Amino acid sequence: MGIFKGRPIAFFLAVFVFSAFVLTNTAAAYKPWIIIFSAVTAVSCAVFARLIFSAKLTSRPVEAVICISSALSALALAALTVYLGVDAQIIKSETLVGRSERVTAVISEVKSENVYSGVYIAELREVGTEKIKLNVRLETEFSADLAVGDIITASADFDELTDDGAYDLKTNSRSLGITALAVIDSPDSLSIVGTERNAAYFINAMRSRIGARLAVVSESAGGDFGLMSTLFIGDRSDLDGAVRRNFGYAGVMHLLAVSGLHLSIVIGGLDFILRKLTLHKSVKTVLLIVATLFYMALAGFSASVLRAGIMLIIYYLSYFFGSRSDSITSLFISVSAIILFSPFSAFDSGLLLSFSAMLASTVANGSSHGKITSFFSSVSGKGRMTRRLCALLANVCHTLLTSLYAMLFTLPILWMRFGRISLLAPLGTLMLSLPITLVMYLTPFTVIFFKVPWLSAVFATPAARLCRLSAGIAEILSEIDGAELILPTSALVSTLASAIIVICITLALLLPKKASRIFTALLILSFTALTVSSIHYREIYDKNTVFYLNSKKNEAFAIADGAHALIVDISNGGSYVTSAAVEIAEESLRANVDSYMLTHLHRRHINTVRELLSSKYIDTLYLPFPIDADEAYIYGELASLAEKFGAKTIGYAYGHELSYGDIVIDTACAEIGRSTHPVLLLSFESEGERTTYVGSSVHESDIFELALDVCRCSDSVIFGIHGPNVKGGANYFLTDSQSVTYANDELRGIYAEAVGEN
Repeated sequence: MGIFKGRPIAFFLAVFVFSAFVLTNTAAAYKPWIIIFSAVTAVSCAVFARLIFSAKLTSRPVEAVICISSALSALALAALTVYLGVDAQIIKSETLVGRSERVTAVISEVKSENVYSGVYIAELREVGTEKIKLNVRLETEFSADLAVGDIITASADFDELTDDGAYDLKTNSRSLGITALAVIDSPDSLSIVGTERNAAYFINAMRSRIGARLAVVSESAGGDFGLMSTLFIGDRSDLDGAVRRNFGYAGVMHLLAVSGLHLSIVIGGLDFILRKLTLHKSVKTVLLIVATLFYMALAGFSASVLRAGIMLIIYYLSYFFGSRSDSITSLFISVSAIILFSPFSAFDSGLLLSFSAMLASTVANGSSHGKITSFFSSVSGKGRMTRRLCALLANVCHTLLTSLYAMLFTLPILWMRFGRISLLAPLGTLMLSLPITLVMYLTPFTVIFFKVPWLSAVFATPAARLCRLSAGIAEILSEIDGAELILPTSALVSTLASAIIVICITLALLLPKKASRIFTALLILSFTALTVSSIHYREIYDKNTVFYLNSKKNEAFAIADGAHALIVDISNGGSYVTSAAVEIAEESLRANVDSYMLTHLHRRHINTVRELLSSKYIDTLYLPFPIDADEAYIYGELASLAEKFGAKTIGYAYGHELSYGDIVIDTACAEIGRSTHPVLLLSFESEGERTTYVGSSVHESDIFELALDVCRCSDSVIFGIHGPNVKGGANYFLTDSQSVTYANDELRGIYAEAVGEN
């Protein structure tokens, strides 16, 4: 059984964990049958094993049947857990979709707030006259200024969470146990009726107080980009967007997520202090367990923190049982406990990545750490400097090898959930581990001695400088072009590739050492082949493409110029159509998005542009010149964001030609008396081919004649829907040789009627 040999509990829990991850994506109707079949078969296998044992046959068949019975029992337990803990909640939330009700809820988390909207996590208590307990994503179309613990009543519209676009809102929300979306659009309907001072309230208050202290000391020390608060308590609200983006590109976001590394540093530091005191080991162990629980709460009980914290607690509890903690068994116990008590965590990418990376680290330590250390010890000689140099090289090699194992083990998750992987992860981990570790040692003392400014500054100043150093290293790594691989994310390719990788990893874990090394070598070779082919594919995939997409009345273009892409946003500022266009550009057109163009300005564009700049390396932001005070404010905010993230702002006037690489863009805009929405006309020309976008109701405006002329010389014409409501169509005198696209079937019918078609 490879790593599971002599670990029956680990084997049972491993099957449970794997089954739970798979079953979260299985239809609810199948789970009762899976439970019944697995349970009955498991009992039958157990009876069969007893009969074999009674017949005094060899133990090998008995072991095989017991393993099968154990696996089937784990499968039944996983199906039961997911069915009762996940599907029941989802079914309950589906009954709310489409309803408008008066609700009572308690705010459990503030996701974001600004002057015109807010996003919160809330626990429903009442919907209409019905008592209900359900976690929802609560959005307000105004500034609500809510806080954790607020008890509110409001009129809310329920909608389903979407899984479209580059941001999978459904999966990310479900990982937090959130199964519905509630929108409050009227400030008059919202009332705060009280405050619930529960554990979450006090934990949030403590996190806020620590975050505020770190913000004060970091500012006095010259700034830390929000890294100290991120690293110590997992609060990313002040984390600089450019730093977040650079860490993501370098493949080292795991260093920012509070996890086993951070927990071991903080609790390890406390352990060192307690060892200097004359305390009985039992007392010290209890104190360390309490401190671990406290820090888990302080870090927000994220999945990665829970996984690491439970493993650490198991390690300390082993002292009282007089046994030695086994890392493999502890890992599967921790993840199983999280899924049993919070089944929705099986959706959590953070838990999946944390689990996979820890499994990879454990396997790497078991298979290579001793050999690397022995090799460098044998060549170090007797000199002190030589021994230190060899010890340093051994640590470097071990870190790089562990990072490589982690890349391989996390590749299926990165492929399925994110569609990309950074080749810089091992190098980034090697370069950033030391400064971030030092920051983690310094930050607690910065908080403890906050009331003594000069003493707090002793720790805060070097911590802030190390944060700036870390941000600088990540920025340097982000300038290495082509290090982030965009993986094919079609359902068939990603599922098949991920399944093959998982099978190879499983065989590498289960088989004896020699066969295990063969499969590990195959994994490394496959990863190398993937890397080379992906880079080569990107180089030869060099053509200009104009791709149109729409979502109801919001539209966008993904325009590829070779390996680079421009997103043209024709929307009311919502982020969905933008994220969908980014997804199309990267996955279908195989191009990196480096430019973004707005055809008109909405206040909601500010958040959308901020999110885009925080995740993508945007070089240029194209903005139409403002025509009133409100647009001037939006233009200024967007230009400030662009400057902060190192992007260039290019203002343009309608009617003037723009260029993006080899693509020429013409724009025109007008207004009609019955609507405040702008009427838009766009044209994209490249390599002798022209694509024209005709916005809603252009034929009612003074740019209709221009639209006729442009359409006559276009190869493709797209009749869009964004803008004033369409009252009727018009004849654009198009020919059969021209490609025509309509935003929807209703629009197709309107224009067909205008030219007399049936």
